[in-house]
Amino acid sequence: MQIVCWLKMFFAFALGLISFTGSFGINDSILGQRAKAAASSPREVGRPATRITSELAFNAGFAGASGASAQYGRKIIIAAPAFSAAKIASPAVVDLVYYLGMMTGVDFATDVSPAASAIILMLAASPIAPSDAAERLKGKGIESFLIRGDNSRLEIIANDEHGLANGIYFYLERLGVRWLLPSDKWTVIPTRSNVTLSIDQLVEPAYKVRGYFGTGGFYSYRWGRSYPGSAAFEARTLQWQRRLRYGGEYTLGKSMGEGFIADKKITPILEAHPEYLAKIHGQYSSLYTKDKNGKSELNIIAKLNAGNPGAVALFCDWVIDKLKAASKSPDKSLHSVVSVEPSDGFGYGDNVSELPGDGSASDQTFFIANACAKRVRTDFPNASVILLAYGGHAAPPSFPLEPNVIVQVTPYAFQGTRPERFIAQWKEKAKKLAIYDYWSIPDWTHDEPDFNYLRIGQKLRYWRANKIEGLNAESTYGAGAMGLGHYVSAHLMWDLGLDEHALIEDWYEKAFGPATAPMKRMLERWARSFKLISAELGASFYDINEAAQLAAGNPAVAARVDDYARYLQYLRLRLELNNATDGAIKTRIADKLAEHLLNIDDSSMVHTTRIIDLDTRPYPPVVAGFDLSNPASPGPGWVRIHPLSHHDVEALIADGRKSYQPTDWDEKTYFGELTPLQSIHWTTPNGDPWGTIMPTISDLDLDLEIPAGLNELPLRVTKYVENEITLFDAEGRAVFSTKVEKDSLKGFSSWEEMAIPLAPGHYKIHFHPTGGRANGYFNFQTWKGVPLILHSFLSPKQTPSPQLYFYVPHGLKKIVMFYELGDYNGVFHFQVLGPNGENAQIDFRDNRRILEINVPPGQDGQIWSLINSVSPNVSHEMLNLPQAFSLSREVLMVPSDVIGPH
Repeated sequence: MQIVCWLKMFFAFALGLISFTGSFGINDSILGQRAKAAASSPREVGRPATRITSELAFNAGFAGASGASAQYGRKIIIAAPAFSAAKIASPAVVDLVYYLGMMTGVDFATDVSPAASAIILMLAASPIAPSDAAERLKGKGIESFLIRGDNSRLEIIANDEHGLANGIYFYLERLGVRWLLPSDKWTVIPTRSNVTLSIDQLVEPAYKVRGYFGTGGFYSYRWGRSYPGSAAFEARTLQWQRRLRYGGEYTLGKSMGEGFIADKKITPILEAHPEYLAKIHGQYSSLYTKDKNGKSELNIIAKLNAGNPGAVALFCDWVIDKLKAASKSPDKSLHSVVSVEPSDGFGYGDNVSELPGDGSASDQTFFIANACAKRVRTDFPNASVILLAYGGHAAPPSFPLEPNVIVQVTPYAFQGTRPERFIAQWKEKAKKLAIYDYWSIPDWTHDEPDFNYLRIGQKLRYWRANKIEGLNAESTYGAGAMGLGHYVSAHLMWDLGLDEHALIEDWYEKAFGPATAPMKRMLERWARSFKLISAELGASFYDINEAAQLAAGNPAVAARVDDYARYLQYLRLRLELNNATDGAIKTRIADKLAEHLLNIDDSSMVHTTRIIDLDTRPYPPVVAGFDLSNPASPGPGWVRIHPLSHHDVEALIADGRKSYQPTDWDEKTYFGELTPLQSIHWTTPNGDPWGTIMPTISDLDLDLEIPAGLNELPLRVTKYVENEITLFDAEGRAVFSTKVEKDSLKGFSSWEEMAIPLAPGHYKIHFHPTGGRANGYFNFQTWKGVPLILHSFLSPKQTPSPQLYFYVPHGLKKIVMFYELGDYNGVFHFQVLGPNGENAQIDFRDNRRILEINVPPGQDGQIWSLINSVSPNVSHEMLNLPQAFSLSREVLMVPSDVIGPH
């Protein structure tokens, strides 16, 4: 019964939290809120904030006021027309009252009556709104706002409640409030007597739509809504997103085909008109299919027949009805865009002669989108339709698009075109673009911290420069893997002129204060090159232990360090589950993993339900132990669940330090320009000039040096798949491009041979085979003695790598390599060979994924080699020596910083 009571109490708390965040009872609840926060959240006296450019110059612009005037009369005026009914700005107003009170120690009251000194929230349509404000906001949409103030009055003016809410959070951030991660312990509230601001600024977002969602949502597919922790997790996350000003001028696309077919008004029409569904192999797609039990069910993933005017009109009418219903909502972000995305998957018609355009899947899909765009424009002149460029309809259509078609591109997964080219093609085709990207989704990364938040600014600026105005990232709700990444992205999508390095420094300083150095060292290492290996755990437990010691005596900082220690323990259990080979041991670890995830769910550091769904599914005893099919009689594992105390976390850190020690080698990356280890003098090879055949899969980038005396690149590529080959000069300009056509009959026995004219110098070669990592197999050759360097590459099981040469720098005592899937227990006869060709002894760690080779005295500063390497999914990595391989010992090139003084 203990777990039943706990579940009921947790669920009641979650409902209360959701109710609070959506309420507007400010004056009735503010004192209780403040008391609750004071009891649960350590309050930080504000230290001087790191100066950040543009909108985040937090410590600048305060007006010279004193006494009560320094607090705007402690009044917040909500100007007519009132906006609380829609409850869009209401939670922001609750936060405004609360945080001002927490900063100053006095109560702020809301009112509707004018006051000489106050914070005034008003819509541009308000009778009291200054005329120049309405003019400045004209055409700026629902999210922008105007904020201006002096020592007696602060005005936040917007066209819509969304803008008012954004303005409130902008103002609070300027006062020094930080919502670093989605939890009370990650909220920093400075003490401040003066909350006035000297400012006059129109703020509009760089990205019109800014959003992310966690794969799998907040609720477990196994537990549904029976686990009350999910509701609290959801409330914390949505609250955090709102405070960081995630949101948008409109909503991005979602699949509509399934809803269309399943609509009770539409299904009978489709039953009566089978010709409305796509024709495949001369037959119209069936409206009903059989499930695995033989039961009839709707075929909701069927595609429409784009060549049938009745089918297209029916869908467009249905879309119009959806837009009409959305336009009645008080939320104006739902008014201007409607999705026309077909159902997921394939199943497009193949009756080309009866279809629009060239009959391709893209032409079918975008023909329907164009038809709906015209209809939408008739009824709603300022509205648009949106759909993805994805899967079967990823390529641009053969015809122009209507001006009110927004295309949401998906360049970084599941496509057969290089991302840059994919974006460039759509930039020329569509008037407006958005993007769908994948940011550390748990189904792929299991909430490991593989997202590089240090480089996201480059991508965001590149996308915006290429007409992309909206982003939806499929991601994780786990703050350990993505919290800092989402924080940085949220701010940059409002202002791409920000210095993200200063923004990140501010985050670290506010979060960790005296413990900043080790926490930054750990999180930056994770961002650049995280690998779930024992060496990383050794370094991370060392860092977190140092941070915990530095945080002693500072409860707020210690609580945040504890959260990352909770997350680090999750990573430890993940590694131990991966490394275990005995079934009983794996089940025992999986049980510990589920217990730990539920113990730390209140921290939001891991996307709890999704990871439990993914990682415990293979272990029936664990599934049964945490059963919730009947919440009144839960599985026995639930009695062990309890939030981890600071003492509990200290014990985890101590045990981690004992179990995982720092390594005797340091991971290192080299960045210098490629330099030959010995002078290269070109001589045409005698006899058969063709060198070693290199088999590989998927996209491949190579470095090439054309030496004096060689005026062309001899190259041979197999024709098993279609392959685009592009050469770039040292300045990055494309100097040659060709397409190798597929030879279906001969495949690998058929070669495309070419001699590419090139002047002496440095070049890069990019291979882009159709089929990508799944099916993009090809072999290539060049002449013996041509200086050609591979870096990251895939080697298939069918054809392991030939002998490849690499350099061991002077002074290196141990070679360390990483193979994500190990060496397959030696079945492919992988070997590392010393300078004289002798077989080197390999010490395998982490279930044969880490390979360590001792370098005997005198064999450093020499060329070694490997043979029969297999890495079909992710390239193997050299962790402490250059990632540079040559097909020939004589022409090996290495980064210049390898050959420094010795």
